[in-house]
Amino acid sequence: QGNRNACALQFEPRLFMMAADSALLLGLVEEFVLGQQDRKAVDTATELKAGQFTILQLVEALGLHLTSSQPQTRGRGVQLLSNVLQECYGDLTEREVKVLIVFYENRLKDHYVITPHVIQGLKALTKCSVLPPGSAVSILKSLFQDIHVQSLMLAERSCVYNILIQLMESRESELKGLGADFVFGFVQSVDGERDPRNLLLAFHIARKIVHEGYDLGENSHARSHVVVQLLLFQNFFFLVVHVVVLFFVVAEVYRALSELVTRPTGGIPSRQRCE
Repeated sequence: QGNRNACALQFEPRLFMMAADSALLLGLVEEFVLGQQDRKAVDTATELKAGQFTILQLVEALGLHLTSSQPQTRGRGVQLLSNVLQECYGDLTEREVKVLIVFYENRLKDHYVITPHVIQGLKALTKCSVLPPGSAVSILKSLFQDIHVQSLMLAERSCVYNILIQLMESRESELKGLGADFVFGFVQSVDGERDPRNLLLAFHIARKIVHEGYDLGENSHARSHVVVQLLLFQNFFFLVVHVVVLFFVVAEVYRALSELVTRPTGGIPSRQRCE
């Protein structure tokens, strides 16, 4: 009996700590999702880094919100998880990354208001050094199949392009294993893009496709034509930028010279001097 009581006393502090950590986590989740307190995402990331709970425990705590019938509530849940991932992706294990990738890929099929937060989460996961083999291909297939990139807002399109760039730099061999499907997916994603900042990202991807020898497929002539067009447009874009900058420089120099010529000398007018 004494031994059992001693064991109970040993385990009680641990159980109390687990209960306290659980209450802390649930409180942070409720305040962010229902209380609309965005700063709680930072607090959640801080506590996770301190070891108070794991990323999968956060997912578990978000459970009811992630299955809510209200898209906005589900969106807030995914937003919290994605915000935390952006701060803590370097601390994840391979198992955690694998579970989270499956979760986010499924969420790409959810309501459109959730999509921006899903893309942010996937972007964070692609930065993980422990990204499991095959995950790069799985992520890109989900992006290409489940969303129409050009229907996204500017920031989300930029995020998709950055995901491609990140995976091309860290998982090149896996992407080349996709064959021509990778180039086809990229061309579909960038078709119609008009924002200059996003076009620069697209140019970077196109240049890597050409220089790194990605497979253009059976219809290689048509796809290579698209890639070459992007590269040519890149040169034209930079030329236009340089011309515009030169125009403003010349205009500014002309304005300064005009002010210098028309500025009064401050001396005595010639008629007064004669008198």
